[in-house]
Amino acid sequence: MSRIRVLHCIGSLNRGGAQRQLELLIAHLDPDRFDTGILFFEGDVYGDGNGSEGRFGTASPELLRVERGRKWNLLPIYRGVARRIEQFGPDVVHTWLPEIMTIPAAAASRRRGVPIVSSQRRRVSNRRDAWKYLTNLLATTIVSNYDPEHDPKRFRALFRRKSGIVVRNGLDCDGISALPAASLPDLRRPELQCVYAGRLAAHKRIDLAIEAIARLARDGRDVGLLICGDGASEERARLGRLVEEHGLESRVRFLGFRRDWLSLLKGADALVLPSVSEGMSNVLLEAAAAGTAIVCARIDENLELFEHRRSAWMVEPNDSESLVSGLDELATDPGLRESLARGAGEVARSFAVDRMVEQYERLYRRLLEPS
Repeated sequence: MSRIRVLHCIGSLNRGGAQRQLELLIAHLDPDRFDTGILFFEGDVYGDGNGSEGRFGTASPELLRVERGRKWNLLPIYRGVARRIEQFGPDVVHTWLPEIMTIPAAAASRRRGVPIVSSQRRRVSNRRDAWKYLTNLLATTIVSNYDPEHDPKRFRALFRRKSGIVVRNGLDCDGISALPAASLPDLRRPELQCVYAGRLAAHKRIDLAIEAIARLARDGRDVGLLICGDGASEERARLGRLVEEHGLESRVRFLGFRRDWLSLLKGADALVLPSVSEGMSNVLLEAAAAGTAIVCARIDENLELFEHRRSAWMVEPNDSESLVSGLDELATDPGLRESLARGAGEVARSFAVDRMVEQYERLYRRLLEPS
């Protein structure tokens, strides 16, 4: 079979779980069999200022930006997307996330007779259900990174009708294992150094982590928290005020977005993620591969990945007392931290990126086989 040209369509290349999976897929696709392109509106293309090798490995996807214009002016968006699709000439179009980019991309591809893969991630809100359903309706097939058995009935029926498949998130375990541990040179190492990584958003409940650090500090525990991530300025200001109110400036540090957060985590003791709403969390899986103890909320999405006391310390959602108790256990028991880290590593190894890439390569080839 000749080389297969796959065009990935995603609204933003800014950091997120779907974007990370897209990066891994492009970086590990067989370069002798596949050419890739990315159709997008916005985002930092290279991420680290050192060229695309930092983001897509040695792969060099063709980057096709479309001007978004006014948010709901759909006709110019459709025309711009359709021109880019014609320019790239894909054999397969792969849409990511239900958003304003994916529907025009799916419609234009369908009009050209190009098979469409729609990647759906776990629903964390109801806002985009209509976009998700319409994109999936236009698609040739659907890929889900979770078992959709608990999705609404209409989504389950469409998934079956489109011969949907489940492809779990991929994880570059070897690459993460090879990362060096790092620390901040101007930061004193506390007895228990915790790290949060992700967006600054209300549903992540970073405020609970800050409150827990304050409570433990009052009880004489030597604990600290590094917050890696950015988000809305209002949320950053709210969290900053909380740190000031508790006098935690020397214990809680806001580091902004850090590409090296996994190295910082390797130099720390635990990842803390009290979020009450997650998809399949790349942050948790990458922390597991880094060999670090994990403290996270006992929500359905996390329970699909981890087992309490074996591979993570699970705390009750929205419960500061539960989080304080969990961090206190880890602060006083290094053996528990080591045991949790070993259990998390076993979970991480079941998400090897090669398995994810092999499934997508097989799917792309199948879609082009004569019917």
